[in-house]
Amino acid sequence: MKCTIDDMACPYVDTSGMDKTVECQDCPLSVCKKCGHQNHEICNTCENMALLVLLPEKKRVDILYTGGTFDLFHAGHVNFLRECKKIALKVIVSLNSDEFVLRYKGKYPVIPFEQRKEVLLSCRYVDDVILNTGDEDSKPAILSVNPDIIAVGDDWENRDYCSQMQFTHEWLKERNINLKYIPYTAGVSSSEIKNRI
Repeated sequence: MKCTIDDMACPYVDTSGMDKTVECQDCPLSVCKKCGHQNHEICNTCENMALLVLLPEKKRVDILYTGGTFDLFHAGHVNFLRECKKIALKVIVSLNSDEFVLRYKGKYPVIPFEQRKEVLLSCRYVDDVILNTGDEDSKPAILSVNPDIIAVGDDWENRDYCSQMQFTHEWLKERNINLKYIPYTAGVSSSEIKNRI
């Protein structure tokens, strides 16, 4: 990929004596949060060089799995998925069906499954969205992805997430899957938004 240098110097590559466009394969910058340019590209069209800093590819895991309902997509979801993308080359979301949400929460999500899926796929931090085929039992969906990491918000850190998802730490260990807690954005949630509507 290319690192486009105009009047701004790339902070990670010594461009002295080089052409305006330089190879930047090891640059840790990836996604410009203002315009969405991706893959190690420094955007020189943005007034604000607000860039997502990723771990170098060789230090990121291949596949990260996370699951949820993602109803009324909000800033907390974005923050969570951004953190996921920082540590994985591919972020796959296992999305709960409308029927499962009805059974689990007693009511349908505000946004139906296909629309929730479309919104997630439009997020630059998400690489794929799959159906949580096992509903309460997340193991079938996890096995279909074969992830290196399962990510969950750190609001679960003192709760029994494994039992909730119907797997054990031993089951994860046998498959070389690590459980990663991602910082939870306090003060924003789909439930809180619904209460304000």
